[in-house]
Amino acid sequence: MKRDLIETNRRVREYEENATLQRKEIQDLKRYLQDEQRDKELSLRSSDDLRTKLKSVENEKIDLRQVLEEAKQRILGIFMNFNLFKRIN
Repeated sequence: MKRDLIETNRRVREYEENATLQRKEIQDLKRYLQDEQRDKELSLRSSDDLRTKLKSVENEKIDLRQVLEEAKQRILGIFMNFNLFKRIN
């Protein structure tokens, strides 16, 4: 009977140790998942920011092309007026 009681106590201690280890593992996994979630949210936010900046840069590029084309047209007009003026004089 005493032997059974000792064996039962040993099993209870093992169970408690295993339960404690499992709780620690669960806590570690929860922390890991929270860290991963935080990293994912940061990545998504960063990705959104990059998309917004890219769109802005693309729009600026379009605007600059338009300004460049207008400048080329003005230069061409000035050049043509200059040549016309040279022919007249």
